[in-house]
Amino acid sequence: MSNASVPSVGPQINNRHDMLDVLRGIAILGILPVNLPAFSLPFAAYANPAVMGALEGADLWAWLLTQVLFDTKFITLFSFLFGAGIALFCEHAVAAQDAPGLRHYRRMFGLLAIGLVHAYLLWFGDILVSYAVMGMLLYLFVRSGLSARALALMGGGLVLLNLLALVGGAASMPQWPAEDLANAAAEWFPAAEVLEREIAIYRGGWLGQLNLRVSQAMALQVPVLIFTGPRLFGLMLLGVAAYRSGWLLAQKSAGFYFVSAVVGIGGGVLLSWQGAQAHLANGFAMEHSMLAGQVPQYIASLLQAFGYASLVLGFFAAQKAGPLTRLFAPVGRMAFSNYLSQTVLCTLFFYGHGFGQFGYWTHAELWGLAVCIWIIQVLWSHWWMRRFRFGPAEALWRGLTYGRWALQTVRD
Repeated sequence: MSNASVPSVGPQINNRHDMLDVLRGIAILGILPVNLPAFSLPFAAYANPAVMGALEGADLWAWLLTQVLFDTKFITLFSFLFGAGIALFCEHAVAAQDAPGLRHYRRMFGLLAIGLVHAYLLWFGDILVSYAVMGMLLYLFVRSGLSARALALMGGGLVLLNLLALVGGAASMPQWPAEDLANAAAEWFPAAEVLEREIAIYRGGWLGQLNLRVSQAMALQVPVLIFTGPRLFGLMLLGVAAYRSGWLLAQKSAGFYFVSAVVGIGGGVLLSWQGAQAHLANGFAMEHSMLAGQVPQYIASLLQAFGYASLVLGFFAAQKAGPLTRLFAPVGRMAFSNYLSQTVLCTLFFYGHGFGQFGYWTHAELWGLAVCIWIIQVLWSHWWMRRFRFGPAEALWRGLTYGRWALQTVRD
C-alpha cells in the first residue's frame, strides 16, 4: 500500500489520531460492566443471570442497563478499532521501511503470548488470544491492495454469515439429539452443587483455582474462534475499511455523523430492549435465550457500536471534541494496560487470593464497583500519560515487537 492511498488525516498527538484514542478509551471502559459478572459470579451466570436467582428491583434495572446499553456493543466497537489499528500500524511500518510483515507478526505473537498468560494464569474470559489469531490473518487483507469498498463488503458478509449461523442454530435446536440437549441444559442451568463448588474454588487460593480456570479458558477459546470468529474477523475488516475510507477519521460532515448516531443508537436500543424483555418473559429458558434470544442483541450491537462511534466522530467533525479528547484519549492510549488492569483489580477483589468476594455481589452492586474502577482508570491513565509515552502493557508489547524495552518518559 502506498502512502498515496491513505486519506489525509485530522488532528494528531505524537503521530496518533485523537479520535481513535478517544474511541478506544470509551470502548475499554464500556467493556468493564459487561465483564464484571464473569469476574464475580459462576461461569454460567454470564450468559444466564437467572442462575443466581430471579432478577428483581435494583438488580433487574442494573441488568437491563448493562444489557441494553453495553452488552456486546463496546467489544464490537473495540474489535472494529483493532482492525483499524492494524492498518495504521502497517501504514507506519511501510512509511518507515521497517519490514511491516515481520513487525506485524512479531506484534501478534507477542499479543498471543500475553493473552495466553492472561487467560490461563489470571482470568478465563480473555479475548487477546482470539485477537492475535485473527490479527495474523488480517495482515494478508491489509496488504492485499483491496479497496476499502471490497474490504467492507467482505467484512459485512462475514458478519452476516455469523448472524445466519446463529439463526440456523436456533432453528435447529428442536432437532438436536436428546443427549446434546441434556448436556446443554446442564451447562445452562447448573446444579446447585456445581455452582457451590465453583464459588468455593474461586474463593480459595490461586493454585486451587488453576485447574478450573484452565478448563474454562479452553472451553471458551475454541468455541469463540469457531462460532464467533467470522464476526470478529468481519468487524476487523470493517475497521480497516472505515479507516481507509476516511469515515473513522471524522472526514464526513458533522450532520452526517449525528444523524447516523441517532439512527444507530436509537435502533439498537429499541432492539436490545425488546430482546431483554423477551429473555425476561421466557424466564431465560435455554430454548429461547441460548440462541434465538441472542439475535436481537447481535443486530443491536452492530447498530449501537456504529452509533456510538458516529456520535464521537460527529464532535470531531464539528471541531468540538476537546473535552472528549482531554478526558478519554489518555485512557485509549493505554487501552491494553487498562484492559489487563481491569483483570488484576477484579480478580484481586473477587478471588480468594485477594478479598474473596466471589459470588457475593449483586448486579446493582457491581455497577457501583464499575463506576469506581472507571474513576481509578481515568485518573491513573491521566497520571501515567503525563509522565510516559506508553502504558506499561503497551511498553511490554512494543518490546516484544521491536526487541527492545520501550517505556519512555515524555522527555525522551
